[in-house]
Amino acid sequence: GVLFTVSLLALPFLTMRLFSEEKRQRTDQALLTAPTGLTGIVLGKFFAALLLFLIAISITLVYAVIIAFQVTPDWLVLFGNYIGLLLLGGLILSIGVFISSLTESQIIAALGTLAVSLLMMSVDVLSSIFSSVTWITKVTAFLSISSRYGNLTSGLIQYDDILFFLSLQALFIFLTVRVLDSKRWN
Repeated sequence: GVLFTVSLLALPFLTMRLFSEEKRQRTDQALLTAPTGLTGIVLGKFFAALLLFLIAISITLVYAVIIAFQVTPDWLVLFGNYIGLLLLGGLILSIGVFISSLTESQIIAALGTLAVSLLMMSVDVLSSIFSSVTWITKVTAFLSISSRYGNLTSGLIQYDDILFFLSLQALFIFLTVRVLDSKRWN
């Protein structure tokens, strides 16, 4: 729970400079006219941020090793927590890359990423508000990030939960490439 909250609050600040700083300093034109493809540029920035996040959460593996000397932990739950945290972090990072490509302001990029992430996490609230409407309940159950994250952290690793997070990451990366592509031609 603590790593979830810290990730939700810290990752927008990690991504706020990825493209907005390029736009503010007017170095985005050099980036957009580079001989590499836009997809490679976006993926490079995304994976750099993801690697930094992975290094940060891998430090907490020391605690798991220390605990393993005292008791036998449930390794599936521990593995599920790290997979869930990595997938959730990747989703927040991909949202941050997308929002950063839309604005010059780093503060707006950070706050926008935080707002979109919180909005996506609170889809479950719609389910409780509109509990009498069955189709809304089914849609919110499908789109619920917190329930899918909860499945992973409880050790229930399912392919559809992993595919859900990866497809949302791919969607936001695709949208970022489209935003940069439209700026390239303008």
